[in-house]
Amino acid sequence: MMMLVSSVLIIAYFMQEDTNEAGNTSMGNPTGSEPAQDVSLPTTSQAEQGNARVVQTTKFAQTPDAVPLSPEELMAPIQLTPAQTRAWLEGKSGDRSMLLESVAIGGLVSNNPDLVRHAVRNDPENPKLAYLGATNEAFTREEQLEHSKQFYLNAPENGLAGFIYAARLYESGDPTAAIRILGESRERHLIDDFSLDRQLLMEEAYQATGASAIKAKLQATISSAKPYLRDLLAFAGEFDDLADSLPKEEAAQLRGHAASMGVRLRKSAEAGTIIDQLGGLAIEARALDGLGEEDVSPYESLTIPQAQEALKLKKIGIQETLKLFDMGSIALSSPEVLGEFVDKVREVGELEAIKWFHRKRQH
Repeated sequence: MMMLVSSVLIIAYFMQEDTNEAGNTSMGNPTGSEPAQDVSLPTTSQAEQGNARVVQTTKFAQTPDAVPLSPEELMAPIQLTPAQTRAWLEGKSGDRSMLLESVAIGGLVSNNPDLVRHAVRNDPENPKLAYLGATNEAFTREEQLEHSKQFYLNAPENGLAGFIYAARLYESGDPTAAIRILGESRERHLIDDFSLDRQLLMEEAYQATGASAIKAKLQATISSAKPYLRDLLAFAGEFDDLADSLPKEEAAQLRGHAASMGVRLRKSAEAGTIIDQLGGLAIEARALDGLGEEDVSPYESLTIPQAQEALKLKKIGIQETLKLFDMGSIALSSPEVLGEFVDKVREVGELEAIKWFHRKRQH
């Protein structure tokens, strides 16, 4: 199963990287107070904003045996055995598509790629399964290209499907088709990788192992990786060379498409983990690198230099918020508070959840 690194390790890496880049420049928050609001980057248009998230919350009763787990216990991965996976799947009900989605999740939580492949092969037009086929490392690049096409064709409102398909086309040696799909994706209003649906099924599967409700909820949330961010970052890195090979007008169009993709992925990633947000910022920054001051800005109210400066400020804002992060305090909170924290992560993203927890501790 493709797992995110624990938040503690992510933060340690990010802080070290930022220190190396900034030298002795201090961007800290010595008082420990709430960091200042950073400059907001507008989206390209209302039509290009991501979809709203609806989060299923779980109540955790305060009972005498509800002893908080240590941070190490909470973060320790859960992996279902074949017998546990089989028992969980045998208890599932629903239509064929829903059952195959559960089979795919069973493969992810038990580290069994054959189950994932079986589910995708038997329902290739299901967008949720086509997404897995397009992004999961259990599939070859040729298979990912075919599944990304199915994702694109069967999720007509989903811009993410277009971005992933364009990247796969470019990898396959078809830059003309990649540019066309990237441009068409601007008309697709949603950015949805179905992560919440996967988290809810993973949570259910983890609880089937006997894990506590809160550990299952937390593990499901941090186990929902976004591998496409890495691939789209690499794709964005090719735009400069690709634009240089095109006539001036087409090159400007491509850069506009690329910047639009970056804006939308960054906006969508704000409702994800910290590593998602950093990935979204990196893609947007890389897409903007190819634009000069004289180029048309993909933003409604910012020039290219202003947008680049705003991205830097957002990264500083992330760093300052990370100084509020205290996994020990979060882990040792009551099950009720910890459950609320994970719900906040799902609803508004890890960064905003950290701010919420910090405010809660202050009162």
